[in-house]
Amino acid sequence: MSDDADRDGRSAMARGYVLASRAMSIGLQMVIPVGLGWWADSSWKTAPWLMVVGVVLGFTSALLQLIQLAKESASEEDGPPSAGTQAVDEKRGGGS
Repeated sequence: MSDDADRDGRSAMARGYVLASRAMSIGLQMVIPVGLGWWADSSWKTAPWLMVVGVVLGFTSALLQLIQLAKESASEEDGPPSAGTQAVDEKRGGGS
C-alpha cells in the first residue's frame, strides 16, 4: 500500500472525489427543493409559499446530511488525542 492510501486502500485522489461528491450532493439538496417550489409557485400562482416550503425542506435535508457527514468523520478519527487535547482535558480535570 502506498503512503497516500488510507485504511481502505483509497488514494488521496479517490478521497477527494468522495468529498467533492458529498459537497455537490449537499448543494443540490439545498437548490432542487427551492427550484421545485419556485416552479410550483409560478404554475399554481401561490407565490411565495411553496418556494418557502422548498427552502425549509432543502435547508433541513442539507443540515441532516452535514450532521451525518460530521458523525462519519468523527468516527473515522480513531487515533490517539494530540498533546494539545490532553492539556485541555487535564485543565478541565478530565485528564488521565
